Amino acid sequence: MDGSVEVEAGLLLQRAGQDQWTQRVLPMRANCAKGQLEQRQADGAWTVYPGRDGTVVKVRWICALR
Repeated sequence: MDGSVEVEAGLLLQRAGQDQWTQRVLPMRANCAKGQLEQRQADGAWTVYPGRDGTVVKVRWICALR
């Protein structure tokens, strides 16, 4: 697969030692050719978002939806 799919990703975060959860929405894209997620920075540049187990599978799923 090539190309990319842009999404607004909703994140739920819980910091270590805290009971509260916070939420954030990040502009992201699935880079279908590279199998990675990228985050858009304030200046408009795309940077690779740190991968975790299952990231490649999630990117394939997002790319298959287009």
